[in-house]
Amino acid sequence: HLEFAGVESLFRGEGKQRLSNILQTLLYAMMLYRTRGVDAEPALYYVRAMNRPDYLPTLDDRETGVRGGRYTLYAERFEELVRQTLAELYDPSVPFRQCEDADTCKFCDFNVICKR
Repeated sequence: HLEFAGVESLFRGEGKQRLSNILQTLLYAMMLYRTRGVDAEPALYYVRAMNRPDYLPTLDDRETGVRGGRYTLYAERFEELVRQTLAELYDPSVPFRQCEDADTCKFCDFNVICKR
């Protein structure tokens, strides 16, 4: 839950492959950085694992080999990918595509809209 293969991996794939927990954590770090100038160290605290002596809440980037990197380590590329993703979402020439993993749709708030 804390490992990822670089920032770009967060924007590829479907469903569980996308690691939305890490993406969301970096979005929060981005907002904190842009609004308050705080260079946070993104971390995720899992209650079930917190009591283990070897537990570390910091993100583990397998691409760079960095564990516990601050937001500015990812900021430039992360924000570029956020902009690209939003541009694609709002581009009327890009057709709507359903996700390929139908299990994802079971918990999606928008499954009524896409009729899955």
